[in-house]
Amino acid sequence: MNDTRGVRQPLPSGAWTSKPGIAKTLTITVVSVLAAACLTVLSFYLATRQTDSKPKPFIVGYGPVLRKDIAEKGPQYESDATGRSRGMWLDLSKGKLVAFAAETSPGSGCDITWRRTRYVELCNESTLKTVEMQQFKLTERTGGDTDGAMVVDPSSVITP
Repeated sequence: MNDTRGVRQPLPSGAWTSKPGIAKTLTITVVSVLAAACLTVLSFYLATRQTDSKPKPFIVGYGPVLRKDIAEKGPQYESDATGRSRGMWLDLSKGKLVAFAAETSPGSGCDITWRRTRYVELCNESTLKTVEMQQFKLTERTGGDTDGAMVVDPSSVITP
């Protein structure tokens, strides 16, 4: 006697065609999964794309707290919340909050950093005076739920 336990037997010919409901269900399932994957990719693309070249203003913190922290600890680095690569240094100048660009010019690749008591251009290790640095427009909101919030506009650059 032949022992066929554990040996896979081939499907009889016409196994899928004898049950057309299975083939139809399988086809619909595969098409649905592919459509869902395409919709997911499309939604991620639409949610993360940059529709315009002008970055929008964003809140960097609460004015009184920022002033106190910067007065006690020195300038604070703030990354670009618009998803671009223009970081900034929040600092005090004549008692007023300012936002200095952390790069000498857009796309230059020459970063500016804070070292204890001075700003340094990393490309040539030279010390920069604040009057030589680009600034972003920084305003304080008044009234409403965001009263006192400091808003930086990375599209509005004040050049020295």
